[in-house]
Amino acid sequence: MRNSEIDFRVTHNDGATDSMVALDCLKRLFQFQLPEMPKDYISRLVYDPSCLSITIFKKTGGFIGGITIRKLQARHVAQIIFCAVSSAEQVKGYGAALMDHLKHHIKATSSVTHLLVYADNYYVGFFQKQGFTKSVSLDQSVCMECVKGYDGGTLMQYAIGTGLEGRQYEL
Repeated sequence: MRNSEIDFRVTHNDGATDSMVALDCLKRLFQFQLPEMPKDYISRLVYDPSCLSITIFKKTGGFIGGITIRKLQARHVAQIIFCAVSSAEQVKGYGAALMDHLKHHIKATSSVTHLLVYADNYYVGFFQKQGFTKSVSLDQSVCMECVKGYDGGTLMQYAIGTGLEGRQYEL
């Protein structure tokens, strides 16, 4: 699939029909991919007006995946809350393209300088390939304020402006 056949959509809960459809697709995907996480917790965050989501749809209408973040402008930090690609579309480069799109969007539209994620240990390698590191340089109080840890997860950081947001993925 080529980039011309997919559509990235930046959305949040603004009440618009298109936004709500995209957020509903995200909610269902995250609930399916994260069965141990409480469904109401996922819903609350996906629909939180202070959160931002980026989705990937096929131009023919099929939903591929998405990412939800919480921007903390006062700290110049954003937390990746959820990131998933549908099972049928995994290992095709969509996750990397989604992360690249997120980095470009953040760099172009905000004062955020760092991304934090509590990566499930199974996905640490994916985040490392995207430029995230286990060496977190941010003050621990910042990390504790914006990221809730859990067993089986690793705190990782990405510094905006490292050059890795310049990559473009040909899908």
